[in-house]
Amino acid sequence: MWSKIFKLPTVDGNQAAVILMDTEGTFDGKSSNKTGTIIFALSALVSSIQIYNLSSQINENDLENLLLCTAYASFVQKETEHKPFQTLLFLIRDWQYYQEFPYGEEGGNKYLDERLQITPDQEPSLIKVRKNLRSSFEKLSCFLLPHPGKTVATKKDFNGAMKDIDEEFITHIRTFIPSVLSPNNLVVKNINGIDLKCSEFVDLFATYLKHYNSDELPDEVTKAEAFAEAYCAPMLERSVSSYNMGMIRMIDVDRIADCTSDVFSEAHKRMQTMAQSEFNKAKHDNKDIASRFSALLTEEIDELFQQLNLRRSLMYEAHAKDHYSALVKTVVQKYKTEMRAEIDKGEDLRLDRYSQTGFRKIHEKYKKAAIDTFGEGKRFGDYDAKECLENMTTDIDDSFELHDLIRKSKSEFFYIALIYYDRLLTTCLAEYNTKIVEGITQQVMTSNLHETYKSEAMNHFNEAECYSKDMQSEYLGKLQTGINESYNIYQQYLTVEETQQKLIEQ
Repeated sequence: MWSKIFKLPTVDGNQAAVILMDTEGTFDGKSSNKTGTIIFALSALVSSIQIYNLSSQINENDLENLLLCTAYASFVQKETEHKPFQTLLFLIRDWQYYQEFPYGEEGGNKYLDERLQITPDQEPSLIKVRKNLRSSFEKLSCFLLPHPGKTVATKKDFNGAMKDIDEEFITHIRTFIPSVLSPNNLVVKNINGIDLKCSEFVDLFATYLKHYNSDELPDEVTKAEAFAEAYCAPMLERSVSSYNMGMIRMIDVDRIADCTSDVFSEAHKRMQTMAQSEFNKAKHDNKDIASRFSALLTEEIDELFQQLNLRRSLMYEAHAKDHYSALVKTVVQKYKTEMRAEIDKGEDLRLDRYSQTGFRKIHEKYKKAAIDTFGEGKRFGDYDAKECLENMTTDIDDSFELHDLIRKSKSEFFYIALIYYDRLLTTCLAEYNTKIVEGITQQVMTSNLHETYKSEAMNHFNEAECYSKDMQSEYLGKLQTGINESYNIYQQYLTVEETQQKLIEQ
């Protein structure tokens, strides 16, 4: 067997793996006829194209060597509508009668038709092999080649070099190879009309070898069983593969969340029925062997289900944990963000959120929202998410305690700041009032002095250390209002004083 597998295109645009196998020495007089027959029969069973390489012509002995194969084919055909063999190609080298039958496929097929003609004076065995040949193989053909040349025949160290081969032989070889391997002519191995895959070919070879691995020629029944097994084996593999692919899709990452134990079991029953139907719809000629393989199909699918279900269970639990872990993390983080925003909304200590009772109400509101969000994100129906929910609520309650400490700290700071700005306001307002009283006493009070004293008071306030911008702005407004109110009172006082002075003077 050639060590390299050749990948060649087929007529339908796919690729076929081509294996070249040589049974050199078969029917050469050195090995027994029994051995040659076994090798020929086995190679015919596993090949899509069997090339029967002959010298000079097709002799009667060459046809008699095919008797065992054709007898087996005749036996098999009693139970099947398909021919057991595909293509038998007689390749005749050193052809001498090229004037009557030209080199190549056309001349070869004419010659083959003549050699396979049945005449009344032929031996019954020869008549039988001729009839069975046409009914055993899907296609019979013949290709005639000239002699490769004197150098090839006489040179002891000939190594296949093209320069030593006659040009005429090379020309016809270049015609012969495409007639076998071109996309239009390439034949894919099949059994009962079912094309085989590469992995199935290995099993096919092993199945036949099991029946032919003996010194004795297998009888027709044994060979028929081998053929039936070789047909059932790839059907079994395809049905199992179809089941496996369908079940694998069920535990895809994008679908695992919905793949509960019940859903997977139902899919198993459905896929098993489909696989069994796929196996049964193929034509099985040997009912006993088909029944045995059908039972084997059930056994393999049940075993495969156990393996896949364990895999599903592990994936389901792992993805469920990841999902809920991410969900809890997102929900808790949202709660923390909302609670911090509540603390940072403003610096007015009179707001309800700064009281312990008010802050706990806010906590309960966002905690409920978090639990609702958790419920909306719930998936993986078989997974018990109760523990995740409990852990989430514990995290939220712990986070509340931390945020409540921040609230308390900030509240205490606000109270200190409030006292500070109250005192600062009182001081600045007192300074303004003192200066206004002095101005009135000295009778130098004017509106310009009011603006000057007001500006000095507000500058004093702004130059003081800032503990809270919001509170600073609020108390700066209070200072301005207080100054304006004091100024209005002093103006009223001055008006009354002027009026009294005028009355006294009168």
